[in-house]
Amino acid sequence: SQALSKHLFAVGVVAHQLLKTLHVNNSKLQQAAFIAGILHDIGKIDPEFQNWLNKKLGKIPEDFIPEDGVHIDAPAKFSFEKHPRHHELSWILEEALLEDSDLNTSQRFQIAHGIYWHHTKPFRKDDKFTKPEAIYAIFKKSLVRDKFEDIYGKAKAVIKDVVSLAGDQKSTRLNSSHLPLYRMPS
Repeated sequence: SQALSKHLFAVGVVAHQLLKTLHVNNSKLQQAAFIAGILHDIGKIDPEFQNWLNKKLGKIPEDFIPEDGVHIDAPAKFSFEKHPRHHELSWILEEALLEDSDLNTSQRFQIAHGIYWHHTKPFRKDDKFTKPEAIYAIFKKSLVRDKFEDIYGKAKAVIKDVVSLAGDQKSTRLNSSHLPLYRMPS
């Protein structure tokens, strides 16, 4: 399996290069595509998603009970009906990560649109996952051990790895100027 930071960087580079190959000579759009690629799956750092994925892949048995007793407070069964999907979490993390960036309104919209729609929208009976504020409130309430700030910190650490990869890949002609996240405070 591929490390999340490597996957994110690879998708960002492919998105950027695709526009160049198609002769879309708009540096702002290329930058937005690069950033959207880098952030599209950042929501996969969600601990509930990781638990669900590990159970699905058979790495954790369905009846596993953690030693720390957290299972007592956890919901009876994990469900995407009541929990944001990774691309929805990627959207709210993108909103937080890019809040103070110097990207223009059009770029912010392009990035959010690319992240949110990189999977088809799931059908939900009562869809409360259409605005970042609502997704944030639902997600924050669902956290058992972590706080949103912890998840945000993990996202920043992954992005730091991505920036490091960008620095190592001089042949891509991409650098930290393409990714305003490098200016994020610690």
